[in-house]
Amino acid sequence: MDRITVAILAGIAGLAFFYGKSVLGIVLALPALWTLLSQNGTLVAAVLPGPLRRFVFRDLRAGVASVFMAIDYLIVSKQNISFVTIFERNARKNAKKVAFRYNDTEWTLERVDKYANQVAHYFQSVERLKKGDCVALIATSCPEYVAIWLGLNKIGCVTALINCNLKEDALRHAITAAESRVVIVGADLVENYIPVQSTLEDIQKSLVFCESGTLKYDGILPVFDRKIAAMPETKPEVVDPPRYFDRLFYIYTSGTTGLPKPCIITTHRANAYVCAHHYLIGITKDDVLMCTLPLYHSAGGLIAVGQALLFGTTVVIKKNFSASKFWDDVRKNKCTVFHYVGELCRYLLAQPPKPNDTQHTLRVCYGVGLRPQIWTEFVKRFAIPRIAECYGSTEGNVGFLNIDGRPGAIGFTSRSLEFFKQQFLIRVDMESNEAIRDGNGRCIVCKANEPGELIGKISTGSKFSSFDGYLQKEATTKKQLRDVFQQGDLYFRTGDILMKDEEGYIFFVDRTGDTFRWKGENVSTTEVEGVISRLANDVDVAVFGVSVPGCEGKAGMACISGSDSKVNMDSFSAGVKNSLAAYARPLFLRFVPELEVTGTFKIKKGALREEAYDIGKCGDDRVFFWDPASALYKLLTPADYERLSRGGIRY
Repeated sequence: MDRITVAILAGIAGLAFFYGKSVLGIVLALPALWTLLSQNGTLVAAVLPGPLRRFVFRDLRAGVASVFMAIDYLIVSKQNISFVTIFERNARKNAKKVAFRYNDTEWTLERVDKYANQVAHYFQSVERLKKGDCVALIATSCPEYVAIWLGLNKIGCVTALINCNLKEDALRHAITAAESRVVIVGADLVENYIPVQSTLEDIQKSLVFCESGTLKYDGILPVFDRKIAAMPETKPEVVDPPRYFDRLFYIYTSGTTGLPKPCIITTHRANAYVCAHHYLIGITKDDVLMCTLPLYHSAGGLIAVGQALLFGTTVVIKKNFSASKFWDDVRKNKCTVFHYVGELCRYLLAQPPKPNDTQHTLRVCYGVGLRPQIWTEFVKRFAIPRIAECYGSTEGNVGFLNIDGRPGAIGFTSRSLEFFKQQFLIRVDMESNEAIRDGNGRCIVCKANEPGELIGKISTGSKFSSFDGYLQKEATTKKQLRDVFQQGDLYFRTGDILMKDEEGYIFFVDRTGDTFRWKGENVSTTEVEGVISRLANDVDVAVFGVSVPGCEGKAGMACISGSDSKVNMDSFSAGVKNSLAAYARPLFLRFVPELEVTGTFKIKKGALREEAYDIGKCGDDRVFFWDPASALYKLLTPADYERLSRGGIRY
């Protein structure tokens, strides 16, 4: 049982004791006793009335977690220490605790620390790097990956965690945007790096990383593993050590709408991310956490591995996600926690059912992007005791966490949290993405069940709610909104459209850039993608708005991964008609062999949106259009396209 649950139970028991033998005392004592005996709050949740259940298992728990987080913040910020210093304390206290499992090896906290020390010594004594210098790390997931950026943090250097799938211009941009001085590249990724190496004028050295000999390399670049093997395992002496608000590393945006931008991650931000998930979800040092996400993003590379570094949780690191092997890996490692992105859950559901689907040790799955359409099915098929859906962004200063398992919700806001007035949903124009203002020039807060863009207050005098933003100042400025509720105030624009219901639960609606307007209605691409994916046998789907001659607004178009031969177009058409309002139905379908995705499974829509339904640009892909006469999707022929282009088909 985690500390927050114990604290809540202690509080309830205290109230029961205070009220003695009164009826209220009995009412308060029974749930506490029941929970203590069962160690499973869901039993109590089933008998408590809605408002009381929300208070105990949502608001009260969040309040207690917030106290733990505040205490943690006050201690480490007052001491003004870095992320790696917090890790070192944990490593000294729990030296033999297994931090990472990778393939058939185990890395204790002590082993991670010693490797990090060797990294620090090398860059301090050989490369002569100083505080603030940046090293670009391009490698696939493994324990050494984490130890490398920890070692660099020991001497105050910043690590640019670069997407290992990048090539050519995108890779060059990522390295130069971070103002890197040294590049460490995995032996299995050297062929992507060599073509851009000669164009990187400011790089003083390029090193090849071989995962302690696991990977083979026979080229001319120096091997990083050999360099650090000769270094001491003791902690290096540092004259100017990193501090709490200093930079730890750069994590890049996903690059779905352009070149990735490096986001600044300080110790303060990193510590807050890790602690928030630890306390709110109730992760403990006795848990075993399955991490199949790439370590160059905040989900896997910070929030997941951070549980090992700061709290001693064992994290199972996988180089890649495998839907067919996932449950076997969970059983083998006796995992109790799984960090997902929603697409992974869909991939698991797409696997053929097995008799042992429910035979596992997972007690909680947490992450982002679990669509409401598959939430219940995922929980039911695999007997998942608890889902903790989260919301946040790498660079943002606002976030939510659904700690009581409300299906479809990404979190909640209670009245106690609203007191601080740090985050709001405001009305925006879905076409221009501009904030709607009243007669006084101020933004308008949304009412319950009204979609709006989430914004977070930037307190210039408080680093606690700061917005560190991106390394490039102009990119940071674009995400800021001024004079929101009063002259001179400043807010961070998330670019996400959310909705809050009467009970305070928050639901994701869409991205501002993806939402489009058709027939006078705003269309949520997220909702439509979920429906189309289900009707097309749970495949990847990208939905966006396209212009139609003679029509105002933008009509929906869905790009579907796979062949149309696997889809019965008559039943598919009927399913779309029955599942979606007329304005939300895509007028165009395009079947593509594969949809290009980022490392965190976000679909890249830019090129698809540009090509739209122009069959001259779609190559061999088959494109269908909604025929108003038959109410069916039909293959778009050159004659049909010509008719559409001159407004001959009316919608």
